[in-house]
Amino acid sequence: MGHFEAFQELVNLQADLEIRTEGEELSIIHLATIYNREKILDFLIGLVPSSLLDAQNHFGASPLHY
Repeated sequence: MGHFEAFQELVNLQADLEIRTEGEELSIIHLATIYNREKILDFLIGLVPSSLLDAQNHFGASPLHY
């Protein structure tokens, strides 16, 4: 099972897509961008609230900064 398939399974299990990392407060969009997971990003665009697309981390950086 690859990253995308594992991610899809988490979504099917109703994982919280709005959770943030401790400290830097990275969203799932930040992480997918940082780790260059294009397929996951494409999948997320239709799932997450639009507010997460512009969400800023602890340093004020949105996912577009990565």
